[in-house]
Amino acid sequence: MKSLTSALQTVPAESVRGAVTAGTELLRNAGIDGARLDAEVLLRDVLAVEKTEFFLRLDEALDATAQREFQKLLLRRARREPVAYIIGRKEFWSLDFVVTPAVLIPRPETELLVELALARATQVVPPRPFVPPHPSLSPVVGGEGKGEGARDSRSDAFACLDGKPPLKILDLGTGSGAIAVSLAKELPQARVCAVDISAAAIEVARLNARRHGVEERMEFFCGDLFEPVAEEREGFDLIVANPPYIRNGDLVGVAPEIRKWEPIMALNGGADGLLYYRRIVAGAGDYLKGGGSILIELGDAMGDAVARLFADAGGFEPAQVYRDYAGKERVIAATKISAAGKGSDRG
Repeated sequence: MKSLTSALQTVPAESVRGAVTAGTELLRNAGIDGARLDAEVLLRDVLAVEKTEFFLRLDEALDATAQREFQKLLLRRARREPVAYIIGRKEFWSLDFVVTPAVLIPRPETELLVELALARATQVVPPRPFVPPHPSLSPVVGGEGKGEGARDSRSDAFACLDGKPPLKILDLGTGSGAIAVSLAKELPQARVCAVDISAAAIEVARLNARRHGVEERMEFFCGDLFEPVAEEREGFDLIVANPPYIRNGDLVGVAPEIRKWEPIMALNGGADGLLYYRRIVAGAGDYLKGGGSILIELGDAMGDAVARLFADAGGFEPAQVYRDYAGKERVIAATKISAAGKGSDRG
């Protein structure tokens, strides 16, 4: 790393533009994908400016203090530390989330889980049926079909919750709280319970809930999956989860930004990647109301295996697998069969 440090000391940075150009070259030489974007984000953080103002200031001089701070951040990024950890935040669902090395960095593909959960929320408010969030986002079962499209709107269907009992949502393994906080933000009458085995993660999630004005409608529990909410049997309309799903043998091959920096217990899904899926599926039926749904993010090509877990568990309608906009299996959703065999007993 000595040569990199030396290179940083020679980065020409008379202007903002010159700093970006030099920083981009340095990161590219260090093997960083998206080097220019990373350089821009890091320098924007140093200057504490938004994107529009940043580009208006490209030809301005960069003072020595800013140059030194930028060089420090470039060095951290060149060592493969994720940008989100360096600047301490990450955008998700158009919200700005605080992140630390105690939590996974929210990924844009996980927004599909939020989107589908919002659409499923309409299912438990009779008489509205479940409506997919986008006409081209159709489910696939057994790996067939492909959904494409982009999130182009947020549902306003939740106004029909007025006068109804609060929608109760459980987020297992909440991490930064990105999923839970996003749902609470979109569903103003919902009560959201966020669970994580990491006390440090719970503190980050609580901070993000406070940051986005939803803390009063959220509860936070430190514990293992369903254990902290054991008294809420058949108490939830929706359960959401993004569990660890990387197989033990695959961890060595993931990008160093993930392998070396993100919390290993939030990544390791056991020998076959299904360790937490088995536990979640086995317990979900006890905590869902009849007609309630569970939605879980999927690891690569895990749709069939997790669908079989739901079938073997019994008590669920056939699970549906949804693909993300890159065509990969991303979310599986299953609905608990109500006592009457259909509909919801929410109330």
